[in-house]
Amino acid sequence: MPQALIVETALASFLSPEGPERLEAALARRLRNWLASRPDIPIPRDVRLYDHHFMMLEAVASGLGVALSPRIIAADDVATGRLVAPVGFDSDGTSYGLIRSGGVQVAESVEILERWLTQQAG
Repeated sequence: MPQALIVETALASFLSPEGPERLEAALARRLRNWLASRPDIPIPRDVRLYDHHFMMLEAVASGLGVALSPRIIAADDVATGRLVAPVGFDSDGTSYGLIRSGGVQVAESVEILERWLTQQAG
């Protein structure tokens, strides 16, 4: 089966631009140490799970936390400054691609679609 790589997948932690400008491991360590030294402070027991990345990113853009999401899904929001990815992107080894049967003549419209998808992902 011929296959065309469209775009490699990369993950990032996204947050609202109103959130911290940088996330640092030292800050997370300090927070864990601070919580450990204050057992009277309740640890959050509520984790919000969203069925779709777009819903999760909308929550983050509204200032409700941090989200781990594929770059391709958040790309427009990052480009417009609606979300930031302060620690960059990490490839997860997967990709989006277009797969079609080999040895079969395809319509010109399929070839046009393949070229357009590849350009858009560029």
